[in-house]
Amino acid sequence: MLRQNNISLSILFLVGISLLLIFSFFVINLVNISVIEESYHGNSDYVSKEVKIYKNQYGIPHIVAPVLEDAIFGVGFAQASDRLWQMDYLRRVAYGKLSEILGPQAIKFDQYFRALGFREISERVFSNLDFKSKQILVAFSKGVNYYLEVYSNKLPIEFQTLDYKPEPWRPQDCLAIGRLMAYSMSFSFWLDLTFFDIANSIGYEKAEILVPRRFENYDEFFSDSINMAKKLASNNLVSKKNFITPFSFIREEIEKFYPIGTFNFGSNTWAVSVIENDKKRSILASDPHLKLSLPPIWYQVHITSDELNVVGLIIPGTPLPLIGRNDYIAWGITNGMIDDCDFFVHQTDTSGKFIVDSTKKVRISYITDTIFVKNSPNFIYYQRFIGKDIIFSDFLLIKDSLVSKDFYGIENSPEINKNICLTFKWTGQQVSDEIKTLYLICKSRNWKEFSSAKIYWGIPVLNFSYADRFGNVGIMLAGLIPERLGEDCVFPNLLNSKKSLWIGYKSLENDFNLYNPSEGYVLNANNKTFRSDILLGHYWSDPSRAFRILQLFKTLKPEDIYGIQLMQKDQTSEQSRFVLSIVLPILNAKRIFLDSIENHALDILSSWDNTFNINSVASSIYQMFVFKFLENTLKDELGEPIFRQYLYLDFIASRKFLELISDSSNVFFDNVRTVNLEQKEDIILLSFKDAIKNLRNLFGTDNIFEYKYGKWHKLVLEHPFSRINFLTPTFSVGEVSIGGNNSTVNYAGSKFFELSKVEVGPSARFIADMSDTLVWWILPGGNSGQAMNKNYSDQFHLWLSGGYISISIGKTPDPRFKLFAVISGKSKN
Repeated sequence: MLRQNNISLSILFLVGISLLLIFSFFVINLVNISVIEESYHGNSDYVSKEVKIYKNQYGIPHIVAPVLEDAIFGVGFAQASDRLWQMDYLRRVAYGKLSEILGPQAIKFDQYFRALGFREISERVFSNLDFKSKQILVAFSKGVNYYLEVYSNKLPIEFQTLDYKPEPWRPQDCLAIGRLMAYSMSFSFWLDLTFFDIANSIGYEKAEILVPRRFENYDEFFSDSINMAKKLASNNLVSKKNFITPFSFIREEIEKFYPIGTFNFGSNTWAVSVIENDKKRSILASDPHLKLSLPPIWYQVHITSDELNVVGLIIPGTPLPLIGRNDYIAWGITNGMIDDCDFFVHQTDTSGKFIVDSTKKVRISYITDTIFVKNSPNFIYYQRFIGKDIIFSDFLLIKDSLVSKDFYGIENSPEINKNICLTFKWTGQQVSDEIKTLYLICKSRNWKEFSSAKIYWGIPVLNFSYADRFGNVGIMLAGLIPERLGEDCVFPNLLNSKKSLWIGYKSLENDFNLYNPSEGYVLNANNKTFRSDILLGHYWSDPSRAFRILQLFKTLKPEDIYGIQLMQKDQTSEQSRFVLSIVLPILNAKRIFLDSIENHALDILSSWDNTFNINSVASSIYQMFVFKFLENTLKDELGEPIFRQYLYLDFIASRKFLELISDSSNVFFDNVRTVNLEQKEDIILLSFKDAIKNLRNLFGTDNIFEYKYGKWHKLVLEHPFSRINFLTPTFSVGEVSIGGNNSTVNYAGSKFFELSKVEVGPSARFIADMSDTLVWWILPGGNSGQAMNKNYSDQFHLWLSGGYISISIGKTPDPRFKLFAVISGKSKN
C-alpha cells in the first residue's frame, strides 16, 4: 500500500511539474503574442496596386482597394491578423491533422475526418472552378501567407503554446473548410445511424413510428395564419399575387421517412417589404444559429473595390460573405434541411475479405494511410474500400465507446456487427462552385442577378433570403440534391434494395424561388417553405419558431429597425402555448393525484405567458416536463444509449414530441416494463410529477419560487484551450444565465438530456434596412480570435443583452476606423 501511495504521489508530482511547465511556457510567450497595435506598411508582389485596411473600435476591418483581387488579398491578411489559429484549426479538422498538434488523443477524430475525404474533394473541386473563383481563392491565400511572412515570429498564443507553426495557406484549404461546414449542417450522417440502431433494437415497424411524419390536430396552432396575412396586408405591407402560404404544408400528410445528422441548431431569416410615404422599402434580418464558442464562427468585414462594396459575415478561412449587404441588396441564410446523404449496407462473407452484394463477390481493397502524431510514433492504419467507396463504419465516432460519451453522455453505444460494412454517398462529394455564387451575389443589383447565381451553389442546400433598396423581397432554395432511383429512406439502404439507390444529382431550379409574395414578406425558420414533387426529405424543424415570427409581424412594426431587433430577441414559445392547451386540462383533471408543491407548480404553469426568461419558474417546469415526457414515453423500449442518441438532435425529438402530445393512441405510451397498460394521460401525469421531483433535487428545496430558469439554464463560451483548467479564465467567457429554448425565435439550444448547458444559439445577428446606409449586427464574442486582444469578447455582453453595433455601407471609412495596414505593389516603388 505504501509503495502504491508513493507511485501515486510520484505521478501527481510529474503531472504537477508538466502543468507548471505548460503554464510557464504560456506566460513566457505572452510577450510575443500577435496583437498588432501599430499600423503596418509594406510591399508585396502579389498586390497589383494598393490595399488599405482600417479597423474600428470593435476590430472590424474595412478593406479598401481599387482592384478586387487586391481587396481579397486584404481580406486574407486581415483575417489572419485576427483568426489565424482558428483558420488553421478548422483546416486541420477537415484534413484529419489534429494529431500533429494535439497528440494521440486526436487519432480517432483524424481517422473519421479523413474518411470523409475533404482533402481529395477540395483538390477536385478547385481544379474545376471558374477562373474568377480561382483568382479569388488565390488572392485570399496570398494575403494569408503574406501575413505569415511578416509576422512569422509573432504568432497567436495557441501556436506558441502548442509549439508549432502553420503551413502556408492553399486555395484548396478554403474549399475544405467550406465542405466541413456543409458536413456540420447535414443530418443524415447522424440520423441514418440512429434509426439504424433503433430498428435493430425494436424492429423497423416500430422504428418508423419514431420518424416525425405528420402534424395531426394542429389546426388551432395555425388557425390565425390566414387572418394574420390579411392584417399584415392592411398594415402597409406590399400586396402581390401567387404567394405560397408558409403553413399550407402543415396540413399535408407526409408519407415518407427521412434521415438526419450531426449538429443541433436552428436559424431564422426574413425580409419585409413596406410602403412608406407612397414609396416601397425593405428590411432584412438573419440570425444563423450554430455552436456558440470562442472565437465565433463568423468574421465581420467590409470590402470595397472596383467590383463590389459589401458588408458581411464570413466563415474564417473563406474569402467572401455568406450573409451580407451591398449598395443595392441584402441577403441572409438558413439551412435548407435537405436529405443530402445516405448510408448503404454491405455484408462480408465468412472470410471478411469479400462483400456479398449480389450473386458475385466483390473483393475489399486496402489503402495504407499514415497519421503524424505529436511526441509519438506515426500511426499507420488501413482504410478499406468497396470499389471507390470507403467503408465508413470502420471509423464512426458515435460507435466508439471512448468517444460516444462526448456526444450523449454515456459510456457505451450499440456496435455494428463485424460482418456489416457501411458506405455512404453525399452531395458534398460532387463538384460545385460556391465561391462563384457568393461573388455574383456580392455584386448583384437586383433579384434577377441574385437568383441566377444559385445555379453554381452545391453544398449545403440553403435558403437565401433577399431584400433590395426598391422594396422587393424574395427567398430561394439553392443547392444540389441527390436523384434516387426510388423513395428515400431514413434507414441505411439494405442489401440488394434499390429504393434509395442514387442515379445522379440535381440542382434546385426556379421552382424553388419566391419573389414579392402577396403578403409582402418572406421568412424561414428551418420550416418547409416550398411545395414540390421533387423529394427534398422530411427534416424540417417544428414550425413554432416560424409561426412566432408571423405572430410578431402582427404585433410589432416590421418596418421599424427597433421592432425587427425585438423580434430577433423574442423568447416566447408558440410550441409551449400549443402543448399546454392539451396538457393543462389533463393535469387539472388529475389534481387529486398531485401534492401541494405539484399543485402550486401547476398553478404557475397555468398562468404562464409562455416566455422563457431567466426569472421564470414556469419555464423550468415546462422544459423539464418535455424531457420527462419523452423519457417516460420512449426510454423503456429504446434503452438509455439509443434514447440519448435519439434526443441528440433536439429538433427531431421536439417535432416527435409535438406529434406524441397530440396523439392518444401511440404504441410507445405503454411502458413495456410494467403490467399496466399506460395511456397518454398517464404519461403526462407521471412526467409532470417527475419534472417537479427533478427540480426539487436540482435546487435542493421545496420552495418553488427558487426554480428560476436562469439559475440552471446557463451558457459558457469556450475555446479549445478552455479544457485546460488554468487557461479557462483567459479563453472562456461565462458562466451566464440565458433565456429562450429550442422553440423560441431567440434560440437557446441544448441537448434534452443536458438541458442546463446551452450550446447553440444566434452565432450572429444581422439586420439591414435598405432605405438606410447602416447595417446592424452583433457577435457572441468579438471579431478577434486572440484572447489577449481587446476585441476577443467585447461584443458578448451586448449580444447577451440583445444589443447591436452599427456599421456604414459607405465606401469611405468613417472617423471611427483607424489605419491598420497599407500594402502596396512592389512595382509601384
